[in-house]
Amino acid sequence: MITIKRKFLLLRVFYSAINLGLIFLLILPSSCFSQKTDTIDLHEISVSPRYATHFHKKNALRVIDSIFIQSQAASSMAQVLQNDNSLYVKSYGPSGSAVSSIRGGNSAQTAVLWNGFSIRNPMLGETDLSLFSVFLTDEILIERGGSTAVWGNASVAGSIHLRNSPGFNQGMGVSVFCTLASFGQQSAGVKVSFGNKRWYSSTRCVYNSAENDFNYVNAEGQRLRMKNSAFTRKAVLQENAFLLKKNQVLTFRIWLQGQTREIPSANLIEGKKSTQDDEIFRSSLEYAIQSKKLKTLLRQAFLLDKLVYADGFSFQTTYSKATTLITEAEFDCKANENLTLQGGLNNTYCTALSDAYSTQVFQNYFSVFASFFLSSKKSNNQLRFRSRLEHTLSSVQPFTFSAEYRRKLFSGLDLVMGGNKLYRLPSMNDLYWNPGGNRSLLPEHGYSEEMNLVFQNDSLNKLKTIRVTFSAAVFSRQMRNWIIWLPGASGIWTPQNLLEVWSRGTETTTQFVYHKNEIQMKVQLSTQYVLSTSQKKHSSSDQSEGNQLVYVPMYSGNATFQIKYKLLYLAYTHNYTGYRYTTSDNYYYLMPFNLANLIFGKKVIKGKMIYDFNFTSNNIFNISYQAIAGRPMPGRNYQFSINLSYKAKT
Repeated sequence: MITIKRKFLLLRVFYSAINLGLIFLLILPSSCFSQKTDTIDLHEISVSPRYATHFHKKNALRVIDSIFIQSQAASSMAQVLQNDNSLYVKSYGPSGSAVSSIRGGNSAQTAVLWNGFSIRNPMLGETDLSLFSVFLTDEILIERGGSTAVWGNASVAGSIHLRNSPGFNQGMGVSVFCTLASFGQQSAGVKVSFGNKRWYSSTRCVYNSAENDFNYVNAEGQRLRMKNSAFTRKAVLQENAFLLKKNQVLTFRIWLQGQTREIPSANLIEGKKSTQDDEIFRSSLEYAIQSKKLKTLLRQAFLLDKLVYADGFSFQTTYSKATTLITEAEFDCKANENLTLQGGLNNTYCTALSDAYSTQVFQNYFSVFASFFLSSKKSNNQLRFRSRLEHTLSSVQPFTFSAEYRRKLFSGLDLVMGGNKLYRLPSMNDLYWNPGGNRSLLPEHGYSEEMNLVFQNDSLNKLKTIRVTFSAAVFSRQMRNWIIWLPGASGIWTPQNLLEVWSRGTETTTQFVYHKNEIQMKVQLSTQYVLSTSQKKHSSSDQSEGNQLVYVPMYSGNATFQIKYKLLYLAYTHNYTGYRYTTSDNYYYLMPFNLANLIFGKKVIKGKMIYDFNFTSNNIFNISYQAIAGRPMPGRNYQFSINLSYKAKT
C-alpha cells in the first residue's frame, strides 16, 4: 500500500514534469514563429489572450461603469457589485463575508478571476468578495451564464473578472484618495505609476477601517445599535511590465493583504463576538509573445490564503492555510481572415492545512482546452466553439464544451444562441472536513442553454450623438449531483449529491446614451427574472421539491441615470430585490427592498493636477433590509471623498 508521503512525492514529480512540458510547449512555437513574419507594435500586444473578444460571451458580458469604480475606491468589491442586478450579493453584514449568486446558482458556482487566474479559496470552494478593495483593480466585468469550458471548475452560473492593465508610454502618474464616511469609516489610498516605451511600474496601497456602529430595527421593532462589527483592511499591489522586444512583454504582479474583522453573532447576542483574521498573498508572472498571426502566453500564479477564526461562543480558535499554484500555456492563432484558433494547457495544484482536517491534503487538476472562432462578414454569421478536458488525481472529468452561434438578422439586430456542458468539483471542505467530509462525492454536472436578441440603433449612432441598445435573454440550466450539507442520524452535517436543480429565467437591458459637445448622459434599465427550483426530494421529510432555492430572488431590477456636464457629474442608481426564501419549504422569507444611491462630483483641473471631489449618499430612503436573515444592513449613510491626481506630460 502506498503511503501518504509517497503519494505526495509522486504528485510533486508529476507536477514538475507538467511544468517542464508547459515551458517546452511555449518555447517551441514561439521560437519557430520568431524566425519569420513581422513583429507588431506594443499597443497591439495582449498579455492575456483569453481576454480577447473570442473567449468572452459578449452578449452576456456586463462592465461595471468607471464612474462607480473611481468614486467608490474606498469600497469593497461586494459593496460595488451590490449596485448591479446581474448578480445577487449575499452579505453577512458590513464586516461579514459576502458571496455572489448569478442566475440562481450558489456561491460555489461563480468563478472569480484576477487577470485570468481563478482566486477562489480551494477549501471553501468560493470567493469572499468583501476582502477585495476596488482601488486595486482597473476594470470589473460580470459574465452571466456558465462557461466551464473556458474558465474551468466552478464557472457554472457565471464569472466575475478583475483586471489590471499596464500603461506603457503614460509617463509619471500619482493619485491619492481620502474618504470619510458614516459609522466611523476611514479610507485612504495612493497609487504611483510610471510608464515609458520599455517599462511600466505601478504601486498601490490602500487602508480601510470602520466601526459599523449603525442603528437597525430588530424583528420585535426595537431600534438598536450594531456592535462588534468593526474591521480593518490593509493591502498593497505591485505591478511591473517590461517590453523585452517589440513583440514580447513580461509582466509581474504581487498582491499582499491583511484584514481583521469582528463578526457579531447570528442572533446578535450581546457580548458574543467572533473575530476573523485573513491574510492574502497573490503573485503572478506572465510572458507574452506576439507575431502577426500567433500569440503565445506562459503564465504562473501562486496564491496563499490564511484564516484564523476565533469563535465567540465556544472560545475555540480555528486555523487554516491554503495554497494554489497555477501554471498555464495559451496559444492564439489567426489562421485566416475568418478563422481564429485558440488552445492551451493548465495545471492547478492546491494544498490545504486546517485544524478541521486530520492531515494536510492536496488536489491537482490538469486541463486541456481549445476553441475556434469562425466569422464571415459576407454571410453575417459567427460561430464560437470551446472545449475543455480536465483530469484529477482520481478520475478524468467529463468532456465539457460551449457552443455559440450569432447571426445578424438585419441592420442593428443580432440573434445569439448557445449551449454549455457544465461541471463543478467538490471543495476541500466537502471532501476532507472532520467530522463530516465525504470523499465519495461526485462532481456536479449539467447543461445550460440560452438565446439572446441584441439590438443597437446604428442609424442614430452614425450621428455620434445618440446610441440606443437593447438586449433580451432567455436561459435555462439543469444541474445534477448538486452538493448539499445535511445533518445525519448522529447530528453530524455531511455533504451529499442529492439535489437536482433547474434554473431558468429572462434578462433584459435597455440603454440610452447621449453625447454632444460637453454633455454626456446615460440611462440604463435592467430586469431579471430567475426561477430556480429543486426538482426532486432527497428524503421523505424534504419539502423543497418544486420550491425556489433559498436566497435566490425571483425578481430583481436596476435603473441607472448618469449625466456629465463639463467637469460636473451626477449618478443615480436604483435597485430592486424581490422576495428571498430562507427555508427550503418556502414558508419563511425576507421582504423585498429598494436601494437608491446618489453620487455627485466635480473635477478641478490646475495644470498637471486634477482634483476630484465627490459626495455619495447610500440607501437615501433609509430602507431597513437584510440580505441574509439575522444580518441587518446599514440605513442611510454618507461618504465624502477627495481624489488628487498628477500626470506628467508624455
